[in-house]
Formats: sequence, C-alpha cells, structure tokens
Amino acid sequence: FAIRRAATASTLRVLAYHGVEKRTGIDNLDGFQVDPSVFERQIDHVARCYRLVSLQDVVAAYAEGAPLPPRAVLITFDDGYLNNAEIAAPVLLRKGAPAAFFLTTGFIDGTHTPWWYLIREWIAVGGAASLGRPAADMPHVNDPRASIAAWERYLKIMSEQNRQTWIVQMAEKLGRPAHARISFMTWHHVRDLFKQGFALGAHTVRHVNLGVEDEAVVRSEIVGSAGRIQSEVGSAGAAFAFPYGRATDLGTAADAAMHAAHIRIGLTTIHGINRRTTPPLRLRRLNVTTHYDGPAFEKLLALGG
Repeated sequence: FAIRRAATASTLRVLAYHGVEKRTGIDNLDGFQVDPSVFERQIDHVARCYRLVSLQDVVAAYAEGAPLPPRAVLITFDDGYLNNAEIAAPVLLRKGAPAAFFLTTGFIDGTHTPWWYLIREWIAVGGAASLGRPAADMPHVNDPRASIAAWERYLKIMSEQNRQTWIVQMAEKLGRPAHARISFMTWHHVRDLFKQGFALGAHTVRHVNLGVEDEAVVRSEIVGSAGRIQSEVGSAGAAFAFPYGRATDLGTAADAAMHAAHIRIGLTTIHGINRRTTPPLRLRRLNVTTHYDGPAFEKLLALGG
C-alpha cells in the first residue's frame, strides 16, 4: 500500500460518504450508514497516511491550476442526513479534518423523502412478496435483500415523475406512509456546519437521476438546489455532487446548468482517483461503506480503483 501511495502521490482521492450511524439489518443493505467506530478508524488512517484537503483547495486546483499536496484526500458527504451534523461533524472537528457536505435540499426542507429507504422499510415490514416484482419479465424474488436490490436498480433509472407516481400508488396499495423514517438536517444544522468551517454544495432538490431527465428538469434541480443553499446560508459553494453519479446518470444537460449556477467542480460516483487531467466537472470518488474497515479501507484508498 505504501508503494502504491507513493506511485500515485500526485493524484486526488475523493471519499464519498453518506451517513455515520450504527444501523443494522436490511435498511442499511448497502452499508452507506457507516458505524461511528469504523468511521473514526477510517479518518485516523486518512490523517496518518494522506494529506487532507478542503473543497476550496480542490476547486483552486482543478478550476484554477493551483497545486495540491502529495497524497491529497477530500472527504465528502451526500444527501444531508442528520447524523452528518450530530455524529460525523464532531469527529471531524475533533480530528481537524475538513469536509464538504452536499445537500439534497428537498430532504432538508422536508418536502421530499429518499425513496430507497421507503423500499427497504416496506420490504422489512411486509416481506419481498408485498411489492411483487419490478417487471413482468423478471423472476419472483423471495429473499428481502435480493428484492430490495432489484427494486432499487429498477427505480433508479426512472424519471422522478414516474417514480413518484409509482411510490404514491404503492403506498396506497400497502396502506403505508410515503415518507421514509430517516432523519435529515434542518437549515439550522446546515448553518452550524457552515459556521464551523465545513464546505457546502448542491446535490439537487429531489435526488433525481439527471441522466434520464429533460433539460428543463436538470436545470431546475441543479440551479434550484444551489439557489436554496445560497438563500439559507449566504453561499452555495462552487461544487455539485451528482446523485447516483455513474457515467450513465450524468446527462449532457448538466454542464450548462452547473455553469448557470456558477459551479466549477462536479463530483460523480464513478470509482477511481483523479489525475490533473481529469475533467473538473467529472471528478471521480471512492464510495465508502461500513464494510471498509481496517485493511479493506487501506486497500480501497491505496488502490483507488
């Protein structure tokens, strides 16, 4: 790992976190809610073997050509979970680690809910059979974990309008609420993060898949989320994190929308590390889960894809 770190010293690693909270069971199927003790060990390793940089450092490097220190690592969080403010931020402050928080503003406002947690809650309560199968040509799945994975793959590539129509219809059929039981920050928490020196960025209004939406929706999601942060905090930052963020989820209309919102850095979830030639609006990240502990986390960072 030390040899690999030395060989890639001129690159940038961007870690993509979501939440920091002790959660077990199928509602944390993907491990994106990282156990707090695991999170502390991960941050300690980064601080020991790499150089932590701020979002401002990365903007200066990729938008203005400024240098970055060797073995640079940027820590990011997506969505805006309450545990970001209550659990993750105190750890980061205690260890002197800068980080950037990318907000789905509809989640912060309470006007929208993360549909993937709804799917997990419904299956946890009613079992895999309660939702049936995503498409007629797909086999029936009886295992809850396999069912969740199949539904999330199916719904992820829908337009927001079609997905919300399905959610409402399914909630009525099951007699279940169409609001996920997971807590998000309020704007009070967001302002506190900003005052503490953390960077903020937009992550759309409704967590839509920009790769399947038309140009008007893409623009309203990017410009709208950045504008909402600006109105509440006084600064929307110069970076945007794509929801889902695979190559097929980015869309061609996003670049113009980011320029309109004065965004200079775009963060994907395409797995890998960034060289100086990586396009500033398509920076790669390493998705971090609670499963990356000890040597597994060291390997993730060192190899970087």
